[in-house]
Amino acid sequence: MDFPAIIFSMNVVGKMLAVGFSGLLLGGFAMVGLQTCVTNPYLEELREKSAEGKADQIHMIFEGEWESLGRSVSDWAVWNDSFDFLRGEKDGFIEDNLDAATFRSLEINRLFFLDRGGNVVWGALYDLDTDKLIPVLSVGAYRSMIFFYEGFDADRMDGYFLSPDGPEILSIRSVQNTRGLVMPSPGYVLMTKKIDASFLLSAGKRAGLRLELRKRDESLPPGIRYLIEKNSVEKGSSFTLRVPMTDIRGSLAFEIDALMTDELVQAGHRATLFMAAGNLGVLAVMILFILIFMRLNLVQPLVALASLTKRVSAEKDYSLRSGLRRADELGVLSEGIDLLISTAQTHTATLQRLANTDGLTGLSNRRVFNQALENAWLVCAREKKPLGLVLGDIDHFKRYNDLYGHQRGDACLKVVAQVIQDVATRPGDVKARYGGEEFALILPNTERSGVAKIAEDVRVGIESLAVPHADNEGEIVTMSLGYGVEVPDQTSTVEGFLALVDQALYAAKNAGRNRVASASGGQ
Repeated sequence: MDFPAIIFSMNVVGKMLAVGFSGLLLGGFAMVGLQTCVTNPYLEELREKSAEGKADQIHMIFEGEWESLGRSVSDWAVWNDSFDFLRGEKDGFIEDNLDAATFRSLEINRLFFLDRGGNVVWGALYDLDTDKLIPVLSVGAYRSMIFFYEGFDADRMDGYFLSPDGPEILSIRSVQNTRGLVMPSPGYVLMTKKIDASFLLSAGKRAGLRLELRKRDESLPPGIRYLIEKNSVEKGSSFTLRVPMTDIRGSLAFEIDALMTDELVQAGHRATLFMAAGNLGVLAVMILFILIFMRLNLVQPLVALASLTKRVSAEKDYSLRSGLRRADELGVLSEGIDLLISTAQTHTATLQRLANTDGLTGLSNRRVFNQALENAWLVCAREKKPLGLVLGDIDHFKRYNDLYGHQRGDACLKVVAQVIQDVATRPGDVKARYGGEEFALILPNTERSGVAKIAEDVRVGIESLAVPHADNEGEIVTMSLGYGVEVPDQTSTVEGFLALVDQALYAAKNAGRNRVASASGGQ
């Protein structure tokens, strides 16, 4: 007897049971098909986006440390004392400036001064256990990695490096003279920061993850920013995010492992199974309703969230939000995605601010100053308006540091920066820390008298603070300033203008300090 004959031979109850059972099977198959073809792909896509976001966040945190180290190296590289030391003209430089406290404050484990050939002029390793410096006479493995290959930048280089002691962040800068004199660089400053357990703990707190070092896997394809590795323990509830880091030459240096809880996919699976269990008790005629219900209440919100993550990733517009407010797992997911976007927005803004601001004084840094001066020069040239520039140098600041220590030296730099902030208040004025104790003001569309007044107001403002400086004339902190005003044209250059103002600054120093000198010779 075939199956239809058996059905038709049943009584009404049997037929209802058969139809109901068939409906349950059909509903079960439909739910399995829906989960496999629709729900799971969206959940997997969201997991990929979550992993991608965390991988980008980890890279951002590490690159922030990289940039921070680069700024520290740059500060030493543009310091004239470093320049003189490498030229053999600065006695006592090491004793005055480089001890264990310096390494602790910079959070570095190695520092080298190298000549142009990459040979060590002075180098040391900071031993955290003994809080002492260990002299190092050779750059060892760093030499073959950094120097004398086709990608080497003679002025600056940053990146990761796998040293014999483990992975490190490395930064090197060519030492430059900032006195306005054209002189070849005598060598380099090289610093490294070790990526150890303490570093990973701090980075992990910022990322909200537990980070660990993994032995590098040479089989990884080049250019991969992250990999997802499912864990055998607690299958399906967590996965390991592998983030490869490449060294200066583009080779794999090390990997970072981040354990991530797969709550997103698990919440989706639980919701789907709950709905499937309820629908198994419904007749086959309700399957269409179930499909419509799921489409409206589960799939479409997931599509919207996936679309949101794609837009944020493609457009880098961190002001976007999901707007989905629900009291279920999708509501939790939506809030989580909004929180991730908000966190990325905050970190992006913070990194932008750190990239443009001098960390000690709050003024613009040298990089911003250089760009702002170029821009102001072009604008004033186009509009035929005068451009004012002021350079100031705290008098005998090296003596101040020697006499009172670097902490009070930093405090002195801050109060000087505040005076500059208070004097130059126009929105278009650019106030920058030009070097160690050097400051600069860019004053677009300002006549000579106005520039001279601002320079004098800065000098008087610093003098009126009466910050004690026993090794300076008048026994207080003072500043020498040079200024210049020029209407840019085709016969002048921004470099020449900067050199003239720098000469005016040195004229003010040579004339007795604590005074203002004009690029044209007037005071």
